[in-house]
Amino acid sequence: MYWKCLPQRSIWRTFRHLLVTLVLYYLTFFVVLPIFCKDLPFSYYYSRTERLDENVRQAMNWNEQRLHKEESHLRSLDAEKTFQEYGETKENIHIAVGIVTVSRVYNTYDGTNPKYLTQVVSRVHRSIKKHRRGHKNVVFICNVNSPSQDHAEAMELATYFPVVHKYGTTNVRLTKEWMPSLVFHKEQEDYLFCLNFSRKYDAKYVVLLQDDAMPHDDFYAKLLYILENRVEMRYSRGELVANTEKWSWLKMNFPTPSAGFFSNWLFTIEGVALSLIPASITALIYDICYRQSNRISLCFTYYIFIISFVYFGATAASIGRPFFLPYLYSSVHLSAIRPGTSCCIAAVVYPSASLSQIVDYLADVDCRAWYPLDFCLYDFLETSGMKQYLAVPNIFTHIGMVSSLHNRAVVFPAFHAPL
Repeated sequence: MYWKCLPQRSIWRTFRHLLVTLVLYYLTFFVVLPIFCKDLPFSYYYSRTERLDENVRQAMNWNEQRLHKEESHLRSLDAEKTFQEYGETKENIHIAVGIVTVSRVYNTYDGTNPKYLTQVVSRVHRSIKKHRRGHKNVVFICNVNSPSQDHAEAMELATYFPVVHKYGTTNVRLTKEWMPSLVFHKEQEDYLFCLNFSRKYDAKYVVLLQDDAMPHDDFYAKLLYILENRVEMRYSRGELVANTEKWSWLKMNFPTPSAGFFSNWLFTIEGVALSLIPASITALIYDICYRQSNRISLCFTYYIFIISFVYFGATAASIGRPFFLPYLYSSVHLSAIRPGTSCCIAAVVYPSASLSQIVDYLADVDCRAWYPLDFCLYDFLETSGMKQYLAVPNIFTHIGMVSSLHNRAVVFPAFHAPL
């Protein structure tokens, strides 16, 4: 189409424009971006394998900083008063927060205990205390370790927060033959136990966290805003109206390494929108500056738009979607929800209306290595016809470098800044 619009005398000019375009693309994607993106963890120019040792050291340093901050916060608390705040029986509880935890092997990278549980429960308490707006909330630790006493970190935190033990306080230990073969089934039973225990609080919402799902400082304020203005109520034609959809849960974390523009069709739409804006502006500037003076044709404006759209889209994809999220959703009022995916369950909000159905469903299924817990829950949606939501951006970050499921240290390049 573009070539047909051109008079014969403009062929050389068109060739020149194409040459400039190719030079621009080459300099951008083979010179400039490799230099400026080599330290951006989720860009295509970042080498994870070559920088593994550096990533591990950085992750351990950040973990040490977080732990020092949260332990200082716990030491500043009145243990008895804090326990009474969450341990006493209450009515009209708005949110019950449960943290599912097991004892992890010490970090084989340096032999230290990462103390993820301490960090998570302290941050949850601090955020709720700062943003609760008069709501009644409870925070409890769900210790599913066997035997319970072997989870020293949970036992220490019992002076501050209520702790429920799945295996009681007796010396009950699962056999070594049982755990490796049915570890995914145990995860299901543990999660079901904690989910079922949370029902006793009769809270409007239940938040169930894995013990290495670190909440952001303002997670409680963002959670309240999302629940009130995106889930329970929605804006329609400028008015806030009730959401008539039946929903099963709201996921508050999506694995950042998998959050690229091409991992989900909704993320792809974000990438398209991110490319359309600068491409439109570029084409408009060219049109204003040149076509009105008869220096370019309308076809050339279309050409500039298409080339710019591809250019900005490829640039955004090369840099990586996680880099843009803090800017796209910089304010709590820009927080949004998207349809959820089958992955993952590090931080999930359950409404009281769907809790009984979910508990009954999990009691009747059997999770295995090829059918893990998050897949089991995803299949619940088909049987119930309910919706699931995903909060965007994440309001929790996965900080674990020691797997509780496989009970071993794992390579987890922690690309997140200290929280």
